[in-house]
Amino acid sequence: MSVDCETELKKDFSHSEKKNLIDNIRNLGRLEHIEIFKIIKNDINYYTENINGIFVNINILKYSTVFKIINFVNFCNKKKEE
Repeated sequence: MSVDCETELKKDFSHSEKKNLIDNIRNLGRLEHIEIFKIIKNDINYYTENINGIFVNINILKYSTVFKIINFVNFCNKKKEE
């Protein structure tokens, strides 16, 4: 998932961009999920945890947090291609 200049200017992500990000995150492994949680936890404390895992409402995340996650997911995907 790449972020275009228009998205960067409006400082928000569309529903489809967030859905695409979630789909990309689902394709990552456990270690990558842990790293994404660390990114999220640095910015917020609003998450739910149970035996099925940790759950976060992506709609309450700050733009900067989502942007960091996108960059991390892009990095992981590039590493997989190598």
